[in-house]
Amino acid sequence: MNQSAQLLLAVKALTSRLDDIQNNAKTIPELVAQTALVLSSKIPVHNNGSSENITVQQIVDAVSVANGGLPFITVTASRDFLATDNGKTLIVKSAGVVLSMPVIALPTDFNCCIKPLTGYDATLDFTTYTYDAPNGLAIAENEMVSIGFDDSSTFIVSP
Repeated sequence: MNQSAQLLLAVKALTSRLDDIQNNAKTIPELVAQTALVLSSKIPVHNNGSSENITVQQIVDAVSVANGGLPFITVTASRDFLATDNGKTLIVKSAGVVLSMPVIALPTDFNCCIKPLTGYDATLDFTTYTYDAPNGLAIAENEMVSIGFDDSSTFIVSP
């Protein structure tokens, strides 16, 4: 086989491979949705004509800084509220989480937010505390509530 025939076969093989890649490639809308947020997941971005990627964690960190460094704690199992939860947002990443008030009193200036992500939910348990929760103690996915003491040692749950 002469060089020109070999070159033609190589070009055909490369063209066939490129066609396979192009025919099997997926666009962003065709990708399967990620059901659980994975902070190390990469997202393609374009920057002045250059293709780059960014992780979900980088976005979360940037939003946190932009919001004044809003601290958050990931919750994946039922537990008591802790004094260290004060002033933070609890991000619920598990279904059926129960967040309970501890037997040991929390500081009277205690406050925090609770936000279950998509597919997750939480319930507040104030068994031994007085509370005011007009919308109930269940927190559905993507809902956010805040809790804190009022002046009379009653927990207020809002919205």
